[in-house]
Amino acid sequence: LVEIIGFTDTVGPVEFNVWLAERRVRSVIDALVRRGVPNETLIAVPKGPFDLPVPTGPNVSEPINRAVAVQVSGPS
Repeated sequence: LVEIIGFTDTVGPVEFNVWLAERRVRSVIDALVRRGVPNETLIAVPKGPFDLPVPTGPNVSEPINRAVAVQVSGPS
C-alpha cells in the first residue's frame, strides 16, 4: 500500500488548510494513477495543519510543511 499524506502550514483557517491538503493528495494520486499505479493501492491521508513534519505554532508560514509525502509499506 502507498499512503499519500498531504500537509499545509498553519497560516489561515483550519477548514481551508484541510481542503488544500486534500487537493494536494488528490493531485498526486491522479498523477500516479495516470502513470499506471493501481488506484486501490493508494490511500489518501490529508493531514492539513496537523501532525506536521516541522511542528510550529499557529499562523506560522513554514515552507517544508506545504508538501505531500509518499509512504510505501510492503508485506510484513
